[in-house]
Amino acid sequence: MSWGVDVTHLDAHMNVMQARTDLFEVYLEVAELFRLPVRMFSRDETARQGFGARERATARGILFNCSRRSETDPSADRILTHV
Repeated sequence: MSWGVDVTHLDAHMNVMQARTDLFEVYLEVAELFRLPVRMFSRDETARQGFGARERATARGILFNCSRRSETDPSADRILTHV
């Protein structure tokens, strides 16, 4: 951002930052520090992970998408919203 790049959101490459709770915590810390929304796994996937990813982001006031874009289901392509 110090280079003048307009950052619109955080999106972890290949979702690595959402694979473990400790990495996810860093992901949220960066989002909070720079006041950026984050890309998030679907509700079903975050529920399967079991570490309250959506609840943790919401508690910090971090915006995130409702669901990930699905190449097989274009109707699932939703824009960032506050949950």
